[in-house]
Amino acid sequence: MSYATNKTMFFGRGSVEAGADLSASSGLGFKFSGATAVLATANACHGVIIDGMTASGDQVACGFGECLAIAAEAIAMNEYVTTDSAGKFVVASTSTDKPVGIALSKAGADGDVFQCFIYGPLDEVVA
Repeated sequence: MSYATNKTMFFGRGSVEAGADLSASSGLGFKFSGATAVLATANACHGVIIDGMTASGDQVACGFGECLAIAAEAIAMNEYVTTDSAGKFVVASTSTDKPVGIALSKAGADGDVFQCFIYGPLDEVVA
């Protein structure tokens, strides 16, 4: 199954000021840094960047809910996901991982686009 990263099904969509150059970031996770969006870091994701063709200071389109995202590894359907230090999505599999969503389709390898439901950070960790 293949998807184009600019085609997204949304539960929530909006825009926020980019706090960095996100021009190559469509499909990656973002987090808030003050009032601006920056690339997500490990276990810190508030949604997915939809329109990454944005320079620092411009508005970047972002979403949560049902989204298309970029994997950093193989991810099976129904796995809980979180982000790595580059903003890509990985399986939330350790006791310190904080899930930010669940995979609705599979990703076979690093760089694959997969469908997921992003609900944002929770205080719980994977047991």
